[in-house]
Amino acid sequence: EYFMGLQKMNPSAELVSRANAYYANYYNNIGNMVLLPAALDILKDNSTIKGYMDYLLEYLYTYLTEPKKVPYKVLDQIRYCKKSFTNYQGSEGFEKLVNALLLTDFVDDNLKPKEVFIRMGFYGKNVTQDLYLEAVKRYLDFHEKYIPARAQLIVDILKVKLGV
Repeated sequence: EYFMGLQKMNPSAELVSRANAYYANYYNNIGNMVLLPAALDILKDNSTIKGYMDYLLEYLYTYLTEPKKVPYKVLDQIRYCKKSFTNYQGSEGFEKLVNALLLTDFVDDNLKPKEVFIRMGFYGKNVTQDLYLEAVKRYLDFHEKYIPARAQLIVDILKVKLGV
């Protein structure tokens, strides 16, 4: 259900099982949730960005470090929540934001966004079976490790803050 068109790509039974398990166990998991200003949430739902936190972070990094290089469609969304990013300007601000949102797995050693996933739109005309299946595997490989680890980190932080 989450991986649109997967059945059309003749996936292995194992990949179908992994995709279904992802949707059932990880998609709505606390480790997969990030609180963003409403305007950015709309941008995140853009079909090109949807599901790709690495891509969204690239836009945020550019906005916070070199705003003149941000595409107009992104600026148009960010202007509705630009006050939310007042404390996150520049490279140091971006690092602070990534750390606050627990998204360090999406940045490299220089704290710049890295390409984690093979990105493709839902209706990509140039998407081959091999490329699509590799993209799904890469997406699952990352999230099957990342989401539970991030969820545990969130739980640990909440326990400390709640004194439990």
